[in-house]
Amino acid sequence: MIEVIHYTDPVVQKKLERPLGGFYNQARALLPGLPENMKLFVKEQQITEEIGTSGFAYSHDIINLEFDKNFPDQHAQMVDLRGTIFHESYHIKQSYTLSHLAERGPLAMIETSIYEGCATVFEREHAGTKPLFGDYKQHSPDELDAWLNKIRSIKNGFSRNDWEKWAFYNPELKEKWIIYKLGTHVVDKVLSDGSLDILDLQDKSAKDILALADNL
Repeated sequence: MIEVIHYTDPVVQKKLERPLGGFYNQARALLPGLPENMKLFVKEQQITEEIGTSGFAYSHDIINLEFDKNFPDQHAQMVDLRGTIFHESYHIKQSYTLSHLAERGPLAMIETSIYEGCATVFEREHAGTKPLFGDYKQHSPDELDAWLNKIRSIKNGFSRNDWEKWAFYNPELKEKWIIYKLGTHVVDKVLSDGSLDILDLQDKSAKDILALADNL
């Protein structure tokens, strides 16, 4: 069940409760242990322009959902809203939420990349989306390796601005979504031989998943 606890436009966003509740129930069926009831805090900031939505997992039972009520292709937006709910639900299952991070302290940047990669692969495989932010196919192996080495070198204590530069847009490299693309690449590598599925990673930490990748 979904409960919207904050709206910017109740007339528009109230209509989202039923479909979003259905999406959450679908994700929850694949991720045992998620709470039966999930709260949504809906606002209109930090929207991914290309899809008219985005979000982040605030705590074990709250998802912040960004929603552009004026997005021109509402059918495509609804598909990506489903992906967003699946994505953030996977973060909650892996305890990669804002409140969990506040409790346990900072992660290395590569750990954040792995968690984003896991959630991106989950939404791609089980919500049927094609996340632009996880599409690394246009990048060469050498480029991906260079990103991996750089991100692994950034230890705990990096600033929010540093993370956003690597996550959203890096002006020096003129590249978007490096954190997401790199993490998706690493997770795909872990799953490439078919012995594991993304559902098998839901209870593993980023360090566990990195160890699997390093042993390939």
